[in-house]
Amino acid sequence: MSSLRTLTLSQCSEIVSGATPKTSVGTYWDGNICWATPKDLSGLQTHYISDTLRKITKVGLESCGASILPAQSVLFSSRAPIGHVAINTIPMATNQGFKSFVPNPEVIDSKFLFHWLRTNRAYLESLGNGATFKEVSKATVSRIEICLPSLSEQRRIAAILDHADALRTKRREALAQLDSLTQSIFMDMFGDPISNPKGINKLPLSEILKLKSGDFLPATGMDSDGLYPVFGGNGINGYHNQFTHGSPILTTSSPDCPAMP
Repeated sequence: MSSLRTLTLSQCSEIVSGATPKTSVGTYWDGNICWATPKDLSGLQTHYISDTLRKITKVGLESCGASILPAQSVLFSSRAPIGHVAINTIPMATNQGFKSFVPNPEVIDSKFLFHWLRTNRAYLESLGNGATFKEVSKATVSRIEICLPSLSEQRRIAAILDHADALRTKRREALAQLDSLTQSIFMDMFGDPISNPKGINKLPLSEILKLKSGDFLPATGMDSDGLYPVFGGNGINGYHNQFTHGSPILTTSSPDCPAMP
């Protein structure tokens, strides 16, 4: 096993904050520069981001002081929410919801940093401050320590974790196929529940279970840049930076020097 050394994130990478051009200035938008928001990372099926929902112009980039991150940087959402991570395959900028990393290739591997950040999400979230929503500042991110093995060992670890992710993806695909099989078996046994070709007795839902409406969230209370969809009777009504239903995210962290599992 190679020896470990402990460095701060600022010692092994350049930390870059994002920014947003004024939305009221048309010449700043619909250009050819990819501009990522946390929402772009939320729907990714892989570790990589190759495109963004919105793009800005060179004038827009210069107007807000944003920087273009080179390919193989590690994008890290530092607020609303904290902890979404991706590696960009092409140069792109981000909004102010990011503290992204341009790794020093002689010190740290991009994929290793990606997996480290994702593994230690709970720890990183605990560093956030703010009344309206929590955010991890650039100063805080700069001081975070990371335990680094040699580059060859980093790449070996990252490859193992990539393989584990691939296996999880295949498992999800298998479960999706199993779900389709279950529906097919149901249809074969009971028929179409709407046309009811087998004449099975029907009852109103009110006689079987109790129906309850969700809490109302008006459009004025939503956040257009939020990550979480707000569902209504007709589908998604908008987005918000908090959710009311979800599942816990299990991660491993250490307050002294979080390391890979």
